[in-house]
Amino acid sequence: MDEVFKVLADPSRRRLLDSLNARNGQTLRELCAGLDMARQSVSKHLAVLEAVQGAAHHRDGSAGSRRSRKGPDHGR
Repeated sequence: MDEVFKVLADPSRRRLLDSLNARNGQTLRELCAGLDMARQSVSKHLAVLEAVQGAAHHRDGSAGSRRSRKGPDHGR
């Protein structure tokens, strides 16, 4: 549980998670545009969130989307 709080202490990660909670299934490009962040920065923050199961990556063909994992049903 402490790890989750450490991850959420970063304001950029909270903004990213808020964006995913507002609209699940965004592509990396959409997340970058909505947050005014570089692709590499968003990717790094997503990796940290995925490590504590705060976000999930879904691959659909050549495109990928990101989803928030909230509650027991993981945002589905």
